Amino acid sequence: DLANRLEHREFDVAFCPATVFVSLRNVRNEYRAILQERRPMDTSDPRGGGQILRQGVIFAGPASPFFQGEEPTTDTLKRLFRSEELVVPSAYDASGYFYPRLTLAGEFGVSPDRFRFAGSSRDTVKHVVSGLGAVGTCDLGTIEHWLALEAAPDVPLDKMIRVLAYCPPHPTDPVIIRDELHPSISRA
Repeated sequence: DLANRLEHREFDVAFCPATVFVSLRNVRNEYRAILQERRPMDTSDPRGGGQILRQGVIFAGPASPFFQGEEPTTDTLKRLFRSEELVVPSAYDASGYFYPRLTLAGEFGVSPDRFRFAGSSRDTVKHVVSGLGAVGTCDLGTIEHWLALEAAPDVPLDKMIRVLAYCPPHPTDPVIIRDELHPSISRA
């Protein structure tokens, strides 16, 4: 509903989840992000206005046959992604659902259809690390933060999970404003 209303230019200002902002095709250049959500584990891109970025990852845990051993080939990863249930935070999570699905489709030609919704990125990591699921997706910052600070600060990351693919970084949830009303342009 929000995307449709933004496409019709109904709002001057809006809080826009990243998945909606990225999906805007006709009016993305007519809205500018003025504020973005930022967590301690997010990164900042000094180019192009200093956007706050988040990166999704697809990772395996101890229940996956690819957790240890040699680097899996693209063909074996394709089979894995087709056969395994994917643990994800929610269908509204850009880093843990939207961008990993784009990465799976683009890099591996796979569109998974079996998901287990864990509720949050933190719970997704817990599911995969504990062996309740073999493969999961979430934002990289949550994995690093949770494993380093809460779960096992003395255990290296690669002993608990194996990152199978990185998604492209994307902007976090912005507050957007119509371009002509942006403070640097507006006469008001």
